[in-house]
Amino acid sequence: MKVVILFPNKYPGIGAAAKRVQNYEKGLIQASAEVEVVPIPPPYINPFLQFITPFHVLISLAKKRLSTDILFVYGFGWISKLLISYYTKSKGFQLVFEVNEKPYSIRGSSRKDRIFKYFSPINLFCLTKFVYPRVDGFVVISEKLATFIKKHVSERTPIINIPILVDYNFYNSAKSLKINTIQRPYLIHTATLNDIKDGIIDVFKAFAIVHNRYNIPLHFCLANRVGPKNIISEIDSIISQNNLERYVHFLNTPNDDTLVEYQLNATFTVINKRNTIQNQYNFATKTGEYLASGVPIITSRIGEIVKFLEDELSCLYILTNNAEEIATKMIYILQNEEKASKIALNGKEIAKIYFDFPKQAKRLNTFFNSLVE
Repeated sequence: MKVVILFPNKYPGIGAAAKRVQNYEKGLIQASAEVEVVPIPPPYINPFLQFITPFHVLISLAKKRLSTDILFVYGFGWISKLLISYYTKSKGFQLVFEVNEKPYSIRGSSRKDRIFKYFSPINLFCLTKFVYPRVDGFVVISEKLATFIKKHVSERTPIINIPILVDYNFYNSAKSLKINTIQRPYLIHTATLNDIKDGIIDVFKAFAIVHNRYNIPLHFCLANRVGPKNIISEIDSIISQNNLERYVHFLNTPNDDTLVEYQLNATFTVINKRNTIQNQYNFATKTGEYLASGVPIITSRIGEIVKFLEDELSCLYILTNNAEEIATKMIYILQNEEKASKIALNGKEIAKIYFDFPKQAKRLNTFFNSLVE
């Protein structure tokens, strides 16, 4: 059986999407499938020229003269997907969509996001009414997404839930070196500075509380300073007002090896998912990476994670948008090293059992085979 994965960007690449596709690719190959990833990056960076993208996608597919059993589509807008579906049917391939977000639920503070949100209802209508009924199968990242898909397709359409994927052996064979350039204890944040999705402002406020109220010299390592200008400005204000300059370390997007080294040595991390539609249907990829790394996780009870992690056993749950509670959990980890270690070990076991990519890829390979048969 051959699987072609369509990816709407450069590949290999950085970011959660590229990592998930890489895990799909590696896992399916281990499961004896023939796999090819076909990247089709947008022809223009300017988001206001996106209307050209669907035609670029169709022309790119025609030029590639693909031969496959399964066309596995990751991403793309509804018009591109509609054209892909016509192309697929003309070739006799089985068409499978990967859905890891509730479509058109992403909200941001950029100019593009503020304008495009007004088009979300009609985009969602067209996707669910004209595109989804043409698909042979779906791969979703959460049960809530499976329920959403079922409302818009035939009851005979197969759906499989593949949760977050992580290369467990990579994180447990990587060298856990002792970093001499940073002091401990420290928490780590490896995503962009997003407040709408990740509640990063409350994490910084909690960090300040730990310093001001408890006088604990906690450090904060962040992979980068990428984010909306207003969020970066507010973060800088918190740092300045609380004299935290020497405790905050922006790593300027280090290479993967360095970032993994920081991650393996972190005292804990905070995944402060806000209660948004996007987060309710989503499952944060970073959660699996932190669990596999043996990093204690402080997180909110939002989304698919509640089906896997238990409070004070494999994580510490918090109320979202609550800096005081986040600070309390930070102090708990800092003052209870043995309990924090047990939470981390239990979390690693969860990652190994449920999120290790070879196990999930076997299930996916069986799913694909059933479509072909």
